[in-house]
Amino acid sequence: PYGITATRGGVVYVADYNNHRLRRVMLDGTVTTVAGGAAGYVNGTASVARFNAPIGVALLPTGDLVVVEYSGHKLRLVTPEGTASLIAGAGTAGNVDAKGASAKFNYPRDVTVSAAGYLIVADQNNHRLRKVTLDGTVTGFAGSAAGWVDGDAVGARFSSPRGLAAGVDGTIYVGDAGNHRVRAVRETKSPCKIGGRCWANGAADP
Repeated sequence: PYGITATRGGVVYVADYNNHRLRRVMLDGTVTTVAGGAAGYVNGTASVARFNAPIGVALLPTGDLVVVEYSGHKLRLVTPEGTASLIAGAGTAGNVDAKGASAKFNYPRDVTVSAAGYLIVADQNNHRLRKVTLDGTVTGFAGSAAGWVDGDAVGARFSSPRGLAAGVDGTIYVGDAGNHRVRAVRETKSPCKIGGRCWANGAADP
């Protein structure tokens, strides 16, 4: 088991990597399979659905789950009832910003839901963070090649980013495995914050 997420009520969802399943753990410890059962790629309900090494999972405000397939190079959507569908990913390793099945990841490792409601994916072997909207549109968020550089968007460098967490202020925290660092990525490069809020120039500034 690799990635986990939890509801406010304490129900835990687990990406069960080698069993190719998404599992649910209740408060009393009861474990059930939400979707999956064998390696492969099949969209469908519960036991019909197939995943290829699910490794990351995130919970959407709707109650739906987003599952990262490490060996499948895909991002999948799973309803609480277990119906799986494709968000993005062609199923083969690559580095393509596009929509749906035209996009390509290279061994993605984790996913988180940003404060703004879109997804951020740690695309490990592309050394990038990717932004994914719920209609499946994949674009670059930060990073472009292996290395260690703090900077703006494509100027930044990561080395095998693996873990992600989203802060309520919009900050994305990254476990940058190859660099042995925890990094913070923000939507704005402005260093000016007052009371935790980032202000632009204008007459209304305090």
